[in-house]
Amino acid sequence: MFYLALCDDCKNDLQEIMECLGALKKENYRMEIMPYLTGSELIREYEIGRRFNLLVLDMYMEPINGIETAKQIRKIDTTVPILIVTSTIEFALEGYSVNAYRYLLKPIDKKVFLNEVRTVMNRVSVRLSWKIFYTLNQI
Repeated sequence: MFYLALCDDCKNDLQEIMECLGALKKENYRMEIMPYLTGSELIREYEIGRRFNLLVLDMYMEPINGIETAKQIRKIDTTVPILIVTSTIEFALEGYSVNAYRYLLKPIDKKVFLNEVRTVMNRVSVRLSWKIFYTLNQI
């Protein structure tokens, strides 16, 4: 199962991304999508031990923006891929400071967005397969 967190303070944008991801479910990708309206909510999930295979973050959010959200999460999880989806290039350079995987502009190009998510999902799947293989060989 692939665990994906969406964080955007605009309910319409969250809904659009969730509908877009529905196409992957039709392709038999197994995923659980968790939407969050604030970075604070997502950070709290990490603080109580929840982990994800991919984060999709908007930049313009209150009370903390996407970069600050990513910085807090990076203190807990240094490897989770972060896909920034936002309406401005203003934070593009700052995205590197949190090791963002990609930076996409709204309105999203669904084909590009889905290809990026597929790429991350396939990389995670390969990594998990190797981890299981290695673990089984250690028994």
